[in-house]
Amino acid sequence: MDFEEKIVYVISGSCGVGKSTISRKIAEKYSLSVHLNVDYIYEMYVGGYVSPWKDDGSRLKLLLKNIKDMIKNYIDSNYTVVIDYVLFPEDLNNIVYKDIKLKYVVLTASEETVIRRDLSRPADEIMGNRAVELLNEFKEKDIDKRFILDTTNLSVDDAVDIILKDSRFLLQKRK
Repeated sequence: MDFEEKIVYVISGSCGVGKSTISRKIAEKYSLSVHLNVDYIYEMYVGGYVSPWKDDGSRLKLLLKNIKDMIKNYIDSNYTVVIDYVLFPEDLNNIVYKDIKLKYVVLTASEETVIRRDLSRPADEIMGNRAVELLNEFKEKDIDKRFILDTTNLSVDDAVDIILKDSRFLLQKRK
């Protein structure tokens, strides 16, 4: 599945909504693609590491700058980029150049689903209460509903199809 124009997909949402699984599946639809699981990039911090939700903003600012550079490098080499991370609408201008087509999707699920999925992770990846806190943080942000996709009752393949085909997730060109 290759389109003439390369695209950046930003798949966001709390843990347990399917970000990583769905992001990987989207990337697999393209012959040249990358799945940037930003959690792995954030974990590159060693000295001075703090949990992302405890960051004073300085690590996030540098992280977003690095992601922006990575996106440009991949797009310039004709790759489709799929970003998998907790990003709010206000973060988007910090990661993508204005001439790059972007789809922004905020995945959500019921609280029960998020808890169940979180508990099914390996023990060292379980977020516990933080999973529900983040789910509620997204709800409180009052994000434009056109960017929201509830995965509670969707299969991974159905979610991927919706994201690939639905133009509602396209952001207008940024200035």
